[in-house]
Amino acid sequence: EIILNSYRKEQQHRRSLSSGLAWEWVGRFSVVALLLSSILVFLGLYRRHIYIRQANIFVIVGSITIMAILSSIASHMDISAVYLVPIGIVTILISTFFGSRTAFFCHMVMVLLCSFIAPSRFEYVIIQSIVGMIIVFSLKDGLQDRKQLMHTSVFAGIGYLGTYLIYTLANQATLAGVSPSIATMMVLNAILLLLSYLIIYSFENIFGYTSGVMLVELCNMGKGLLLR
Repeated sequence: EIILNSYRKEQQHRRSLSSGLAWEWVGRFSVVALLLSSILVFLGLYRRHIYIRQANIFVIVGSITIMAILSSIASHMDISAVYLVPIGIVTILISTFFGSRTAFFCHMVMVLLCSFIAPSRFEYVIIQSIVGMIIVFSLKDGLQDRKQLMHTSVFAGIGYLGTYLIYTLANQATLAGVSPSIATMMVLNAILLLLSYLIIYSFENIFGYTSGVMLVELCNMGKGLLLR
């Protein structure tokens, strides 16, 4: 009888654990659905010209989802690797094709999604939010050339390291808690932002978008023809 009671208690404990885990996943999926739905609501209310084209929705929501998946994969490899995922690439893409306000709204949604995977959620939200502001401010007139993208990458790297150091100092009153691995991931993240140029070129060919970079190149070609 004692053995049977122990077995029943163990079974009940396992059921409660599995039930709790199931509800946890339901909650997570609900949060993800709400955040992604907020993008559709924003576009439908304030960016109707973007919303009416399905390809735009696919690019925006798909890019954010890919970054969230990459962040999840990276965190399973190394918890600090979540800072290696260059979510700023999506911010640069959206800013280039759809405008800075849309880019910043989508950036914040993406940060909130990825924060569920980060080792310190509040720290992640603070750092990525500030870096997102820096990227949007540096591209206020749109991406015009590769030099501007390099400047954005440098500013983002400074923003990552500066915000991380200040946040650590504010919380611990010392810089001894700064993780070299996290700092390294942030520097690599800023470098990876340079891949945006290739992705922008690909999106122009695939989805028929026109960026400031393409317009500048066409103007330069036009100048050459005029000189002839």
